[in-house]
Amino acid sequence: MLRAGWPTPWTSERPTPLVLLVDDQADQRTMYQEYLEYAGFAVAVAASGAEGIAKAIELQPDVIIMDLSMPGIDGFEATKVLKAISLTRHIPVVAFTAHHPQLPKEWAVAVGAEGYLLKPLLPHDLADHIVALLGTRLGS
Repeated sequence: MLRAGWPTPWTSERPTPLVLLVDDQADQRTMYQEYLEYAGFAVAVAASGAEGIAKAIELQPDVIIMDLSMPGIDGFEATKVLKAISLTRHIPVVAFTAHHPQLPKEWAVAVGAEGYLLKPLLPHDLADHIVALLGTRLGS
């Protein structure tokens, strides 16, 4: 059950939406994971683009929050891969970055991201964005 005051458009067989948070920075993962869980989401985390792809395929999350700047497979490439795979192309990906807003936003949209958020972002603002995205996607 999501935090009181939020709309509850959730219609999945899961009791709560599953968020996959992909970020190479442990402190960022921990902070956002703890808040999103407090807010009522189920949260899985991945520390790299490759791990994010594997977990997305395995867990079929309801939304993916994807850091763009990571070593190895970055968030741009990971999003591109996820949008090319039939098992994951339907999952909304929100690009999440501390980059200058213009160029990465264009790149993120070009590879298939449905949203774009700039760090730093307060955890409750991230949760509100997820609620709005899921509500829109679920017909609420």
